[in-house]
Amino acid sequence: MVGIEYSFVNKYGSTASLKSYYYENHKFNEDLDINQILSSPLSIVSYENGLLTLSLDNYDQVFTLPLTKDEIHETDAYISVLKSAGKSFIKHEDYIYLSNLRTYKLYDYDQDGEDEVIATVDMHGYASGIGDTLYFVLKYEGDRLHLDKIIPSRSTQNLEAIFE
Repeated sequence: MVGIEYSFVNKYGSTASLKSYYYENHKFNEDLDINQILSSPLSIVSYENGLLTLSLDNYDQVFTLPLTKDEIHETDAYISVLKSAGKSFIKHEDYIYLSNLRTYKLYDYDQDGEDEVIATVDMHGYASGIGDTLYFVLKYEGDRLHLDKIIPSRSTQNLEAIFE
């Protein structure tokens, strides 16, 4: 069972978390909480030729963002400033999630006849300003849900159309 739990709601917005549960021994048990996944930091793996590769720490997930010309120019300028201060872009720049969860949908992403849970989350770099929507593809194995892959909206596999 998959659902959203709202922990804070007011007239301006809310804080939501996607959770899944499994049924065992006549009770529901929490299986996955998207906030646990989002508590793991995003780290830079590499930046070269206009491609920024990030990893989700503690989860074997790596994804690449193709940068725009403006983002490449801004990133290269930022790297120059860091180098002049003796710092490294890969070690210095941090990426954060701007939201816990924007929305989710059940969708057969891999065309195997079974729906995956596709959750959307926004991320942003502190100093670089690079941001994107990330699609978290959550797949069932048996009755347990796990993170299968992360797809940035800039990729050729953009999933935005399924949310229209």
